[in-house]
Amino acid sequence: MVITYMRPFRISDRIKIGENVGIVVEKTAVVVRIQTDKKEYITFPNIMILTSNITNYSYSKESGNGLIINSKITYNYAVDWRKIHELLISAAKKLSI
Repeated sequence: MVITYMRPFRISDRIKIGENVGIVVEKTAVVVRIQTDKKEYITFPNIMILTSNITNYSYSKESGNGLIINSKITYNYAVDWRKIHELLISAAKKLSI
């Protein structure tokens, strides 16, 4: 009941519970199930949800603020940095979370 009223996430939201990240596929009165990027299904008892930190990556998309993703890249210094910058911007515009 508390999760229903708190609304920390919805079905199809991308969330992080503990060290596990995935898409919410089921939310019942007893458990929450997420599907990871490796297509694993992880079931969390609702009592664990209430006592854990939850990060909702989908919330930023709905509010229009976007999502900041940090990543390290490496490239050959023989390639002009402007070309790398252009490719990264192009990839980011195609990204859909």
